[in-house]
Amino acid sequence: MSDWIYEELCKIVGEENIAKDVIMKKHTTFRIGGNADYFLTPKTEGHICESIDFCKKNDIKYYIIGNGSNILVIKEKKAYLIEADCPDKLCVKQGKISKCNQCITCLPNKLTVTIESNNSDVDIIS
Repeated sequence: MSDWIYEELCKIVGEENIAKDVIMKKHTTFRIGGNADYFLTPKTEGHICESIDFCKKNDIKYYIIGNGSNILVIKEKKAYLIEADCPDKLCVKQGKISKCNQCITCLPNKLTVTIESNNSDVDIIS
């Protein structure tokens, strides 16, 4: 863990909204997960956006867990759900997506994750 990362995140979300070395299984429905170097509880949409921007600019891995019932992972240019509180878990079974316009949908939770790109290259036309 790096003190400069902690200090910068404190500036964004406030010291009262960040913890170090947090056991993630305490924050997930199925009580799974390892430790997170930093655990943020941003209070505003602006805090969320600034935190994500900071992580992206500094090549820091981050995960958004919401209330711990639906966990979306974005890793190595792929997005996937590792946990969901819906009855059939079809959204988790959909697996990883990585190409423009691919999506993961969970109807019971009204959740849709779509890959978007500013890149105008065309892969295929049918």
